[in-house]
Amino acid sequence: MWPKALHTAAQAILAAKEIKPGNRAPDFTLKNARGDSVSLGDYKGRVVLLNFWATWCGPCKTEIPWFVDLEDRYSAKGFTVLGVSMDEDGWKVVSPYVAEHKMNYPVLLGDEHVNQLFGGIEALPTTMIIGKDGRFAYIHYGLVGKARYEQEIVDALCNGCNKAAEATEAEAKQYDLHGVVRALDPKDTTAVIDGAEIKGWMSAMAMEYPVRNKQEFARLREGEKISAKVFVADDKYWVAQIREEK
Repeated sequence: MWPKALHTAAQAILAAKEIKPGNRAPDFTLKNARGDSVSLGDYKGRVVLLNFWATWCGPCKTEIPWFVDLEDRYSAKGFTVLGVSMDEDGWKVVSPYVAEHKMNYPVLLGDEHVNQLFGGIEALPTTMIIGKDGRFAYIHYGLVGKARYEQEIVDALCNGCNKAAEATEAEAKQYDLHGVVRALDPKDTTAVIDGAEIKGWMSAMAMEYPVRNKQEFARLREGEKISAKVFVADDKYWVAQIREEK
């Protein structure tokens, strides 16, 4: 009985430490460029956009102006962007980059301990929106749109009051997408697709897309080449009409 009870307790502890929405974000302490210690816990009670990035990461560079703007507009409302650089060359490459891109939010230098705390960061950027209660609200691997980040930030700031209705496909612009499925998230029915340029909308890059419904999501496989339609309506987008490409 005791070994079984201990095993059950251990499983519960491990589940509570998983990096997934609803679980508490692990606290950590890292150094900023001045050598000061900064902890995630310092921002208790605020909504935090925790962004793991690197100077050599192209999609990370795309996101930085968005985060600068979001920090400007929402900081006074209880929001903070917290950047964690995963550059192996340290501050000698990070400090000039921060200055060049006028990053107006705290930037820390990551280490292997923090990497392991967050399950092993396998993709950059990796971005997590943490609610006022210290729990993960949203997690993204790869690039997503600025409008989606903003919607999630506002939602976290008002504790879920900003859930917007899905726009209908009849109201949306349509684009052709061709790419490879790199990752799947069944909880949020989203897929990271490494796609070619979508003329008129997005350059070639790996990006996270909401999938229209669970039935279409269930047909996706990691590593599969697909074609699909991207529907874009105002600040929302999603993929549908997904087909395997030979």
